[in-house]
Amino acid sequence: GNALKCRKSLVLIPSHRSYVDFLVVSFIMFAANLPMPHICSGEDFLGITMVNQLLRSCGAFFMRRSFHGDVLYSELFKEYVRHLTRDAACMEFFIEGTRSRSGKMLPPRMGILKIIMEAFLHHRRPEDGLDDVVLVPISLAYDKYLEGDVYARELMGGTKPPENLNNLMKATSVLKNQYGSINVVIQNPLSVAALARDPHLYDPWTDDDLSPIKAQDGTIIYSRNKKPEIVQPADGKSTNIDTIKNVSWLVSYWNQWHIPTTPCALLAAVLLHTYSLHQIYRVGVPVVNVIHKIDWLRKLVESRNRTISSEWLNKSGREIFNFAAGLMSHRLILERQLVRITHYDDVHYLVLYANAVLNIFADEGVVGLALTAATYKSRAANPPPTTSPPSTNSTSSPPSSTNTNTLSATIPAHRDATLAETEDWTTWLCSLFSQEFPLFVREGPYTHEDWLLHTMKRMQGRDILTLHRENGPWRAKISTENSETTFVMQALQPFVETYWLVLCGIIAIGSTPVPTGMTEVVFAQRVAQTAPQCFTAGLVHFTQTSNLEIVKNATQRFVQLGVIEPTQNGVVVKADEGQLLEWERRLQCLRYRPQPFTKSVVNTLRVPLSQKQAKL
Repeated sequence: GNALKCRKSLVLIPSHRSYVDFLVVSFIMFAANLPMPHICSGEDFLGITMVNQLLRSCGAFFMRRSFHGDVLYSELFKEYVRHLTRDAACMEFFIEGTRSRSGKMLPPRMGILKIIMEAFLHHRRPEDGLDDVVLVPISLAYDKYLEGDVYARELMGGTKPPENLNNLMKATSVLKNQYGSINVVIQNPLSVAALARDPHLYDPWTDDDLSPIKAQDGTIIYSRNKKPEIVQPADGKSTNIDTIKNVSWLVSYWNQWHIPTTPCALLAAVLLHTYSLHQIYRVGVPVVNVIHKIDWLRKLVESRNRTISSEWLNKSGREIFNFAAGLMSHRLILERQLVRITHYDDVHYLVLYANAVLNIFADEGVVGLALTAATYKSRAANPPPTTSPPSTNSTSSPPSSTNTNTLSATIPAHRDATLAETEDWTTWLCSLFSQEFPLFVREGPYTHEDWLLHTMKRMQGRDILTLHRENGPWRAKISTENSETTFVMQALQPFVETYWLVLCGIIAIGSTPVPTGMTEVVFAQRVAQTAPQCFTAGLVHFTQTSNLEIVKNATQRFVQLGVIEPTQNGVVVKADEGQLLEWERRLQCLRYRPQPFTKSVVNTLRVPLSQKQAKL
């Protein structure tokens, strides 16, 4: 209540996983006898009779998904948010913009945050008496998602149900089911006034976290560059975009960091990332083994200073398994002390929960992939990658098919690379996967060198990574015989294979006439629909390659990198043959089992990608 008494505008910023999110936060405010927040909601809710009036009466306001082309609407909306800010109102918005349907954090949308910060920094008046704007990140985690089955269907290409009263009434049936608990973590507030004075005030990593890595004789092996500086515009009427990005990164970081790991997340991660699809679908996995690995994974999570849901901190692995298996009983079969999924499509349902654990290990997984790629490329006598994606200035036609793999499928027991190679590969990987893991985007308070230094120090501290030198430059090394290393790298393999599959689709459309009107969305849909055929044929190793969200993210990233370009007449390939060849080689280096399958995959994708859109 102090923030309100001292004329401070309180802004609640929860993570967004469910429609229930805003109800949970409002209930907490009501129970604490605090004013109900003015919730910034999507205009989708305007179409739900009675619900829209209920939300309005609670102080909610609605916004369009896009302001493009409507200057008047944009200015009116901004002025309303400024008015709420200057009036020290309590507000709530979701920085991700929409619900995450994959269990991962979505890239932050900075529009509302920018309006609020500038309202305080540049548009407040003396008579407002506003002392500060306080941002409060809130992490939400559900033992079981109410919309879990809907999300899984959407990930497989199903359409999103429209928001209307009829669907809302049908959804009341979920109240008869058991969904466990909702975990809420309200974090330390971030002061906009303090951030304006010192943009690095709330940086999460300490100076010790970023101290140089040294050899036993004191020689500096790897150190950070100078801390990034943020300079405010001289006009005094606007806020440096770097400041907005810095704050949005901090909110996303803290929201992700404090999300508790639930029993369903532990069980799903164990099944997906330590067993093959054949084991969890056809054969079944001994329950006693799964319980043992749940205990093992819980220790890994806790060793990284992440939290387990509070009510499960002192429970056994068996209790965690029994609870999670009960919540997911419609997707799991328990018989003869074995557990298996009911259908291979259930993998998409497990992904929703396993991705919450993936967020914890993604940094280490990228370093492991970088060392893997450098090892494979060294064996193939290829030079290390440059720190930027391939240039895409040329518009010459790409090849009709490419079979570029010359790498051995044998996985070396130890993977190592020079620190320069490690930095090059991790830079490229963080850029490539920035749609999947928004904290990889270097628009926060740290440089890529800071991130790599911090990650390597953590891996060193757990004996996952070692640094050594033998008559040459310092090298980083990991062992694939370590189960912890194998787990963190295996978790990222579905993303690697999906991006490789999308690249094969790009090669395919580059060798056939582009169908008129095939947008990047239609392209992504057709690649995702063809992925199960590739999986059945053994051309890819993970059924998650049909996950529509990952396919869309990969397609969008290749657009951003200039490999393809959407036009009015359809998707056009901008990269030339050599650039596509380099992309394919790099992605092959990352694959769990590099195989010369590119030509077969391209041929498989060519038919659906050459059909007219009407036949989709």
